[in-house]
Amino acid sequence: MYETAHTTLAVNTQNSQPVKVGRGVRQGDPLSPILFNMAMDLILASLPQGVGYGLEGEKIAALAYADDLILLAGSKVGMQESIDTVVGVGEMLGLRVNSGKSSVLSMVPDGKRKKHHYLTGRAYSVRGSKLRQVACVERWRYLGIDFESSGSSMIEL
Repeated sequence: MYETAHTTLAVNTQNSQPVKVGRGVRQGDPLSPILFNMAMDLILASLPQGVGYGLEGEKIAALAYADDLILLAGSKVGMQESIDTVVGVGEMLGLRVNSGKSSVLSMVPDGKRKKHHYLTGRAYSVRGSKLRQVACVERWRYLGIDFESSGSSMIEL
């Protein structure tokens, strides 16, 4: 069925060159990752201005890789505002945040001691459902890389 199939993408009223359609995404149509990335770009662009974690004079509001999204904020209000933006814009685009697969790790940097304090009393929600608060452990794995609570990571080569 996909041997001779081609498609084009329309961006700002201009069509791309024909693209050969093939399979490669287990969940379904080959356009799924492209469409998801386009939706994620809109979600990220919609995040509130000025909300994020300060790093070398820049505000980093999110880290995104494939379908994995980390939101960063300097305040509880800013974090909930970012969550609400992701949920609202996502739903307008036909995407839904699964609160059962989402969690929160709240930490506050202590620059003088070069440490972080982990907070467990903060509650965030998606459409009225509270998100699971996780505690920091000595070591965890994210996107295949081991991290330590000190912030360092170990990569075996």
